[in-house]
Amino acid sequence: MRIEILGCSASCFPGQYPTAFLVDEHLLVDAGTIGSVLDAQRQSLIRAILITHPHLDHIKELASLADNLLIMGEENSFTVYGLDPVLESIKQHVFNNTIWPDFSRLPNAYSPVLRWSPLESERSYPICGYTVTPFGVNHSVAAAGYKIAREDASFIFSGDTGPTELIWKAAAGISALIVEVSFPNELEQLAVKSLHLTPAMLARELEKLPEIPPLVLVTHVKSSYYGQIAKELAEITLTQLEIMHEGNVYNL
Repeated sequence: MRIEILGCSASCFPGQYPTAFLVDEHLLVDAGTIGSVLDAQRQSLIRAILITHPHLDHIKELASLADNLLIMGEENSFTVYGLDPVLESIKQHVFNNTIWPDFSRLPNAYSPVLRWSPLESERSYPICGYTVTPFGVNHSVAAAGYKIAREDASFIFSGDTGPTELIWKAAAGISALIVEVSFPNELEQLAVKSLHLTPAMLARELEKLPEIPPLVLVTHVKSSYYGQIAKELAEITLTQLEIMHEGNVYNL
């Protein structure tokens, strides 16, 4: 399983892009970054997109992908998966024929470029050759993390979350954990209020896991606090823990 980091930042600056992880070319996890990194040919290979939650930095390039693929031709299409309230929010507030066209009806309702497929928390689904299981997590809007598995490789992505419980029960035997840390320890009050994590809060979350996986990857770091967060993460003293960066590739 190959995971390419298209974007993993919680801030938008040159060279820093919002969340999107491309798995083996056809499966995308979140859609904050697509066309900013992938050329037309690679965009056309995307068949499925898992959305954790409807915040703009996790969905914003769904709009351009749908437009690009429609222009490329009718044979190009993709399906967006997520918890039902997540998908309903995106349809109501983005693909509503006001902010952006309803691409689930273009070029026509029978063969659209974009399809929606709601998922239920804790239920496993076959998607693009993977077993995908969403788990509700603790964020300011409806949100899910995902366990993605195929053969002997698997990983969990927490999505944006504060302290949570359910998803960690599925962490036994995974190859990697991708987990957010947005704020430094001194801003724990803000992290708690906005339902994000700090390094100290992450350490407490890791204690909930049945075992620590071989790779722990931190994402969604606020750029203004990068140095401070990196220093505080180092105090956790896990050799398998690292901060992700745009362009990184992980082979599980």
